[in-house]
Amino acid sequence: MRQSFILKLILLIALILALLTTRMQYANEEETLLTSEFHYHSPSAFNKLLWGHVQGLGADFMLLDVFLLYDTASSTKQKSHVLWQALLETIQLAQALDPKFYDVYHIAIPILAYDAELPKESISLAYLGAKALPLNWQIPFTAGFIAYDTAHDYHNAAKLMTIAANAPNPPSLAIHLAARFLKKDIDDASAISFLKHMLQITPKKYHKGIKKRLSEIINKNK
Repeated sequence: MRQSFILKLILLIALILALLTTRMQYANEEETLLTSEFHYHSPSAFNKLLWGHVQGLGADFMLLDVFLLYDTASSTKQKSHVLWQALLETIQLAQALDPKFYDVYHIAIPILAYDAELPKESISLAYLGAKALPLNWQIPFTAGFIAYDTAHDYHNAAKLMTIAANAPNPPSLAIHLAARFLKKDIDDASAISFLKHMLQITPKKYHKGIKKRLSEIINKNK
């Protein structure tokens, strides 16, 4: 019983140290961002080792940093591109820590495409999500439209839409749009319909970039 208590105490101390170390790391990075350009580096083995057997908790912690970076980047124009790059790295770290964490994809894919204006990175993240969560149709479905709409990458648009349509129990909207993508028969009405669907499945806090794109398409025809 005493050994069990000691083991739990050691795990608790390790967790606290991991939280403090990661927070210090990002505090230092945020300070550096104000004075220099941000350069992406792949999620390090150190962070995986740091979080050990609680990598899922580490991914949760990284997602909290994503929320903070999103708020900061959305409210400032100065060096905002640097902050979006920091947000990208944090998302990639969260995904590396817990590849099956659905919220990483659900929240980050539209943010990267429409707010950070990083559609290629958004599409790359979606492929990782489709591999980690093969039963989920929304991840490739959303990214398929993004590939078409922002990256103008029709090959990956059709490929991702096909993955979505072949997932278990996709809605009729996914099957219908997938068929149209394969025929390259997408019009503004279909794009507007999809963006409205994206607004329904995305938390309201992250609607800014999607609404901006929706407004651009609607006003284009006026």
